[in-house]
Amino acid sequence: MPKDQNNESEYFKSILDGIPTPIFIVDDDLRILDSNIAGMNLLPWKRGLIVKNRCGDLFKCSHSHGKGGGCGKSEECKKCIIRNSVKESYKGKRVLRKKARIEVVNNNKEQALYLLVTTAPFNYMDTYP
Repeated sequence: MPKDQNNESEYFKSILDGIPTPIFIVDDDLRILDSNIAGMNLLPWKRGLIVKNRCGDLFKCSHSHGKGGGCGKSEECKKCIIRNSVKESYKGKRVLRKKARIEVVNNNKEQALYLLVTTAPFNYMDTYP
């Protein structure tokens, strides 16, 4: 195990990047704090444009665009499985797994995106560059 914090951060980041499933580390308002490589590869932007933005805005959730006013702002966001699962994990300190169907906008058309959402409480300290 690495001895100093910088090496430890690199070590854990390499483990996270070795997982082929997209992983996003988010705060309780769904702002992306970090991601593994598989997660970053899902989005067409560089890391600097992804971090600190909300998931619904980046994935073009139909409720966050147009009249929605952004991720977490529309009435529909109160029912969002992703948002509610993250909040429940933060509050209850437990792992949750739920199936979700969300509507995203792709090429100006709405389409369904089916997900298996897994949320887990995680004490994250931003030590990565």
